Formats: sequence, C-alpha cells, structure tokens
Amino acid sequence: MSEKEQLNAISRIVIECFGMPGVGKSYLSTKLGKMLEADGLQVGDGIIAISKMPSAKRITTKIWLIVATLWENRRTIATIWKLTRLHRPPNIKLYSKLLINWLFVNALIRIESRDSDMVLLDQGLSQALWSTKYYGRNKPNNHVVARLMLRLLKDLYIAPLSIIYVSADDSLIKKRIGSRENGSSPLDRDMNEFMRAKAATEQSFAIFALLAEQESTLIITHFDNSDSNSIDDLKLALPQ
Repeated sequence: MSEKEQLNAISRIVIECFGMPGVGKSYLSTKLGKMLEADGLQVGDGIIAISKMPSAKRITTKIWLIVATLWENRRTIATIWKLTRLHRPPNIKLYSKLLINWLFVNALIRIESRDSDMVLLDQGLSQALWSTKYYGRNKPNNHVVARLMLRLLKDLYIAPLSIIYVSADDSLIKKRIGSRENGSSPLDRDMNEFMRAKAATEQSFAIFALLAEQESTLIITHFDNSDSNSIDDLKLALPQ
C-alpha cells in the first residue's frame, strides 16, 4: 500500500463464498450481490464478470490487474510466495498458476474496494487457499498457514472477512458439475478427483476455522445450498 493509502486507510469489508467446485458459489454470489445492491450498498463484484470472459481475455485482464497493483505492498507478495512455496506445487506451471491466482485476488480486493462499500468474491482468498491445497504436494502445519493468512488479511486491511461456507450433498454437486458447460474446475475435467477436491476443501476450512477462533474480524457462516433452500435464505448466512 502506498504512503497516501496508508494515511487514508480504512478497513476493507470482504465477503466471499467458499466450497467445493460445483456447489454453486458463482450463482449464489451473483444473487447475493443483487440483494445487497437492492439495499443501497455499492458492491464490488467484478470477479464475477471476469469469470465469464473468454479464456484469453480473462487471462489478459488478470495479468493487467496484477501488474497495476504489484507496487502497492511488497510484503503481500512475499507472504503469497511463502504460502505457495510451503505447499510445494509439483512443477513450475502449477507454481505460476497458483501465484497468479493469489496475486489476482489480492489485486481485485485492492481495486474493487476503492469505490465500493464491500467486495464480493466467488473465488476469493479462501478459494485461493483451496487451489493451493489441491495442487500442492506438501501439507504444512495449520498454525503456520494460519499465521500467514492473518498477515495477508492485515496487509490488505480486511476487517471483516466474511466467509460463507457453501455446502451441498455430494450427489447434488456431481450432478451440477455434470450438467454445466465450460466449467474450469479440476472436477470438470476429471470427476475421479472428487475425493481429492473434498479433502482440499476440508483442509482449507480447518485453516480458516482455526483463524476465526483467534481473530474476531474473520467470520465464517454456513449455507446449505441444497434444492430445499430458497435463494432468499442466502442473506441469512451473513452476519447481521
């Protein structure tokens, strides 16, 4: 963060959906954004629009946003590098993929918060950790990862971070993945990866649950995205 931003720093409010691929994070984020805007709030939800871009344009946009914010906080970059290195991705391609993912979320939070009351993400910090857990070969100590995540939240001036943990029955998730087109998750390419993806979800949630016990500015709420729930119930998952 620049010196000018430090002098005028205010807490960034970030809401993000977290959960298995195919659980409905993007759909719920879109609906939640409309609900919050109907209440008169300015919501930064550009990530949803970016996720719908053609692949080449999406990649170019991500890189542009990363380059535009690289200078703002070097310690954030160092923390992201440590988080990625701790999990030991198996090759340089996955190292690059994960680093770009982390840096993109970091950039989006910084940019979207400038003119918004809150930032709404369907692929946020928690999902970046999920990808790192999923692709990484190493399983570092939860307390070490939690400390790095806390450092990242403080460097980004996030207070609070509200994570909506979206869940559904395994059979329903598989059905949704099977019926969607142009999905980009690992499960869209290979459903045999389901149990590995589920393990990464549980490992990531454990990190944030540990952090929530120690940090009052991190709030985790649960939303069961089964067919029996109305979309109107989603708003109830947010802390009042």
